[in-house]
Amino acid sequence: MCLNVFVASVPVGASFDAAATPKQETIMDIRFLPDAPDYRDSNLTIEFAALVDGRRVPCAISVEALEDHFGAQTYDSTGWINAFDAGRPHIEAVAREHLRVTNGMPVLLKSGHFPPGPVGPDTSNPPQLLLLHGTM
Repeated sequence: MCLNVFVASVPVGASFDAAATPKQETIMDIRFLPDAPDYRDSNLTIEFAALVDGRRVPCAISVEALEDHFGAQTYDSTGWINAFDAGRPHIEAVAREHLRVTNGMPVLLKSGHFPPGPVGPDTSNPPQLLLLHGTM
């Protein structure tokens, strides 16, 4: 006779919840459109777009983040867009992690999403994800 036994570690006094067991992670197809970014003076952001499983999702980064971490040389739309273009691979990598974690919700990257100081051109190390609560 063969007996299959499932053993779960549950703290004393707690009940086992089968719904809380780990589930297989779904792979999302996240791509960034090569379109030129747009400056929005209404909220001081540079906007760009991603496709998440074929659905267009708006993404943005604050001009403050571009000034603090991506070396914006002038404080106007041209300087912010140039800083975005220079840091685009790193910005998109951080946005990709946010899209993955939030299951494809719109992204607004702020200065606090990046480690202190300028972001270097080295993209061999994956970005650290610093989640901030908020909406676009």
